[in-house]
Amino acid sequence: MIVLNGDDNPLHRIMKASKQKIKEIEEETVIQEIANAIGDRRIKDLSDITTNVELTDGWSTVIEYLISASRTQYSVPIGYAHPRVMVEPLKFREVVFELLGCSGLEPIPEPTEELLLGTISADSSVDAIRLLLDTVTESAENQVANGDTLFFDVYNSGHRIPTNLAIAIEMAQTQIITLVDVVRQRNSLLIEDLWYTELGRIALANLGVLGRTISSEQYELVLSVIQVSPTIKDKLQRSKKDITSNNPFDKPSLSPHYADLLDFIINHNTEGLRTLGSKHSVPTLNHLLRSAIDEYKATESSQSYRALLSSIRDHISIRMLESAIILDEMTYEKNPRIVTPAIGALGNYYHSSIVNVLINTICTTRIAKVRESALVSLKNIKYRCPETRAIVENTLSSDCKNSSALRRFYRENWKSY
Repeated sequence: MIVLNGDDNPLHRIMKASKQKIKEIEEETVIQEIANAIGDRRIKDLSDITTNVELTDGWSTVIEYLISASRTQYSVPIGYAHPRVMVEPLKFREVVFELLGCSGLEPIPEPTEELLLGTISADSSVDAIRLLLDTVTESAENQVANGDTLFFDVYNSGHRIPTNLAIAIEMAQTQIITLVDVVRQRNSLLIEDLWYTELGRIALANLGVLGRTISSEQYELVLSVIQVSPTIKDKLQRSKKDITSNNPFDKPSLSPHYADLLDFIINHNTEGLRTLGSKHSVPTLNHLLRSAIDEYKATESSQSYRALLSSIRDHISIRMLESAIILDEMTYEKNPRIVTPAIGALGNYYHSSIVNVLINTICTTRIAKVRESALVSLKNIKYRCPETRAIVENTLSSDCKNSSALRRFYRENWKSY
């Protein structure tokens, strides 16, 4: 009689293969959930997912899943050329840095995957975060010391940058702008050096400046908003020369993604900005969306309307909550063709503040189409924003002119009211 060992037993082999397949499917599901959370910038959900993975499989598996998610597609709203897109590289970097407590220091040269792999042997997420912050801080200190301060963000109150480094970055960003030359070229001014300083870049992007040359009038406007002292503004005012001086300003050597990002911001390359997915795109996209709104109001042409919708989708692709400010402004427009797509776009921002915006629209609008659009967006948000139910309940307990629509929504989605 022949006795089969485990590996020779057909039933055992089938069960082993089945278990392996189930494990692979479970892993793929979790990686997809991570990619979706990153694509939507749902940091809290991402933190919950990675915490569960760490508890069950250890920190090294979290790193493996994060890296796999960076090469994974996630779903995007209707209206894009494709229903799914790859997780954008700078969005991935910004979300991972925020998740691991290093937000604001993303411009260091080390690739994201390399930084993650540097923590793979850590015993826990706490140790990994400490290790990563040490690595990132040291790299940032070297970069700032070499005069490269572009895209370092110490102005966000939520950052966890060590105090000494944050002070050093602020001082360096202020010092570097004093070295700028603004060169006259016939009837325009060459401002390329200004683009390569972070304070200058912020001012130029916020004003929607396009290109590397501007008029004297535009330059005066830039000086009026740039966040520097009156003394430095006076120096920038006097820096206009007919030729470049011999001052020590050197353009920083940016890593490839950040070099592309700066170029896309300067040239208003929206396709490039979408591809990278960086939070730094928002000021440029704000300007372009406002221009698209004005153009549509002036012409009401189908071409200008398509441009308006495309500009809204640009904001959704970046998925920064700051974009919701201009989308909220659009909900107060009188033309439903402007209001409705803005409300639809807000349904892709999973935050309690957006729930309040949508409920306010539901309660105040007299236009049924606008109200229905807000209800659809609210339904989309409620799946990923658990605070939605409590906010709806509080509203129904207070004053809402269209409470019947909101009450019906509550009954359909939760329980009788």
